[in-house]
Amino acid sequence: MTSAVSFFTPISRAAGPPDGDNPNVSLLFPWLALERQVVICGLAEKVSTAETLAYFLTRPRGSQLGAWVSAQSSVITTRSLLEQKWRK
Repeated sequence: MTSAVSFFTPISRAAGPPDGDNPNVSLLFPWLALERQVVICGLAEKVSTAETLAYFLTRPRGSQLGAWVSAQSSVITTRSLLEQKWRK
């Protein structure tokens, strides 16, 4: 895959890869120093497991552990529940 921008997100998330009906995506962020906005538009596609793993291994160890123990972007009832998963 050739890409200029890659985002890695859990497939189970609502913001994850498209279901095929509409692969169009866009990103907008401010460039405050220039008083401008940057817009990136394109098509989303799932990357290979190898590419995902290569990216994951570049993350700091604490970030990797946090991704493993938390259900990304989901509400947890208490902090102690998350800490309990971390200890396991």
